[in-house]
Amino acid sequence: MHTLVTSDVVRFEAFRFDRRAGALFRRDEGGALVPVTIGSRALAVLDTLLAHEGDLVSKDEIMHAVWPETVVEDSNLAVHISALRRVLDQGRAGSSCIQTVPGRGYRFVPPVSRAEGLTPASMFAPGNESGGPVAADGQPEPPLGMCPIDTRARPRAPHRLRRAAIAIVAAALCLAAVVVAAANWRSLSPGKDGSAPRLSIVVLPFTNLSNDPDQQYLADGITDDLTTDLSRIAHMFVISRNTAFTYRAKPIDTKRIGRELGVRYVLEGSVRRSGEELRVNVQLIDAEADAHLWAERFDGNLGDLFRVQNGITGRIANELGVELVASEARRPTDHPDALDYIFRGRAASQKPPTPESYAEAIGFFERALSLDPQSAEAQSRLAGKLATRVLNGMSTSPAADIARAETLAGQALATAPLSLLAHYVKGQVLRAQQRCDEAIPEYETVISSNPNAAAILVAIAQCKL
Repeated sequence: MHTLVTSDVVRFEAFRFDRRAGALFRRDEGGALVPVTIGSRALAVLDTLLAHEGDLVSKDEIMHAVWPETVVEDSNLAVHISALRRVLDQGRAGSSCIQTVPGRGYRFVPPVSRAEGLTPASMFAPGNESGGPVAADGQPEPPLGMCPIDTRARPRAPHRLRRAAIAIVAAALCLAAVVVAAANWRSLSPGKDGSAPRLSIVVLPFTNLSNDPDQQYLADGITDDLTTDLSRIAHMFVISRNTAFTYRAKPIDTKRIGRELGVRYVLEGSVRRSGEELRVNVQLIDAEADAHLWAERFDGNLGDLFRVQNGITGRIANELGVELVASEARRPTDHPDALDYIFRGRAASQKPPTPESYAEAIGFFERALSLDPQSAEAQSRLAGKLATRVLNGMSTSPAADIARAETLAGQALATAPLSLLAHYVKGQVLRAQQRCDEAIPEYETVISSNPNAAAILVAIAQCKL
């Protein structure tokens, strides 16, 4: 005889969540409970929200419940909230079922009920020939963890067909994963001529120029942060910290380093601290040509060391990302592929916003999409430029631009649901449609992972005007 604790099964809208088994189910059109594929961390976040039944739950509470005694970044929570929204909001009219309360936390909006009557005695209620649990409506409750067929609504389907359908779906998902992985590998793999991958870089250990040798930790910290920040840039291939640090205190021969590590670019720099003042110098070098491409100096006051360090590394990463993309866009290519046109479109996007610069960038992204119609990045960047052109009042056909941007953004998120770029573009499309309440969660997903994205903060502020 099975036992089922009442509080272990939670129902809301078309979903059923088994807390004890850590499994989520959705009723399909025929009334069958079909398991939903979603990560265990996302389910733990859902469990925490459901436990509060409509009350505001702070980010700290959720983080403590899902990652106990573990230090993780807020971006982890935002990614899992987004994963839940994609599942729970599918086909749902109106706003998201998970409400974001800016700066405070999240609230689960739909009414929640516990599955009542799930006791050993009720399993043998009249009409329950299956011997399974009975729900509050008096109908037999399908065993959780199964995909039952509702015999009241339709005839029982053969198990073989169901298993075949599941196998086909699983095979399709595996194939999609292979295709995405292959596309990423192509963008990071060496060229046909054996050249280094595009947007490949090593961040050499920064030199400590302070009089105090104990300040080396500060130079190392900035090196680590830059390595992490640069790895977030789309298509960026960054040599690991451990490998980069083998070049500490050695004469710098950028051509040799480029050959040994297989990278196009080398970033080097120095850190000098004097009292409460901090100065960071950085130089970007083309390893193949041994030529300086960009150099800059960044200053800060160390009233709050970590805040200043994060601010400086964030600014370096942002400016460096622009320089690297511009450098790649300038490289001559006899037979450009989709990624080449994406780089050119990104470089064109850095120009002052005019109808002509929008048309130029959109043209490049259109060509990229024509070469690779399944490219989530090409879809996202084209949708973003179309939506932004409307937001800036430079579109001659705003309705058509928004309609196409909405379609492209949806395709990009379906292909790459964890893409921060796709979430940003989705927010832009929603804002252009004056659906700011829905746009803000998309922007927050991005800003939680990349606090240095100033454009996102501006977009959120404009939503709140």
